[in-house]
Amino acid sequence: MKSICVGLILLSIGLVSSLKAENDITICAPDSPHLEPSVQEREDLEKICGTDRYMAENKGTPISYPNWEKFSRDTKLYTYKISEKTGKWAAGKEVQVVLINPPADRAAHWVASAIKAKYEHYNHSCAMRLARYIHNESQFQFPIAGIVDEQEKGVFVFRDGIAVRLKGLPTIDGPEKKRALVHSTKFGKTDIDYAMNAPEADISNIGYKARPCSIRLEEFLLPHICTPDGETPWNRKMLRVAYQNAFYADNMPLITNCLLACGDALLVDTPEH
Repeated sequence: MKSICVGLILLSIGLVSSLKAENDITICAPDSPHLEPSVQEREDLEKICGTDRYMAENKGTPISYPNWEKFSRDTKLYTYKISEKTGKWAAGKEVQVVLINPPADRAAHWVASAIKAKYEHYNHSCAMRLARYIHNESQFQFPIAGIVDEQEKGVFVFRDGIAVRLKGLPTIDGPEKKRALVHSTKFGKTDIDYAMNAPEADISNIGYKARPCSIRLEEFLLPHICTPDGETPWNRKMLRVAYQNAFYADNMPLITNCLLACGDALLVDTPEH
């Protein structure tokens, strides 16, 4: 089954650039068709794609993490404090997370590429809406391992861009039942070390929305279908392959397929700010 999943993901990566738009742009501001964003338009996108990375506010320490060794120049260990928005039980606690963060110009390029894959030309209004949507979802932060503060949603343990459950860390059920909210009033060194380095046997894959833009597995494999919440949990190896294959590439299928699956609703619902 795993080999089939990996095969499907590689096929998706290879074909996504050839997918064509089925509808005209009706929800974005009118824009004269052009193939590439202008210098100013790129700067506009980069301002959104590179800001408010709250888990990476501190400098961070370069780290080589298992299964991500080839990306060590872009992978860092960050220590940060849980927000007051999360709740008094955890506010101010220092936790750690390993992140791979694309530079702002690379993230902006992925957004522009997704727009061109869907509409066959660049539209700046749509690109800005897509960038804001992803910024609201993840600030373009991709957690490889550790504790992720999602503020009002709670605190989660992540592996390879999705929430997971660890056998040895206290949890309570999140609102979707399939997700595990970390519920520890101490967040001591033992908790943090375990969240960062728990053995594979202790990890249960429960996340079904993958960063950076909360795409579900069904949307990734069948990008013409926008599925409801609560579908099949991601296979982490499959997600890892998708991200690693695309990190230094022109196209990020985790973004492009999200737009192809739910583009109209996604862009309409993105708040202006």
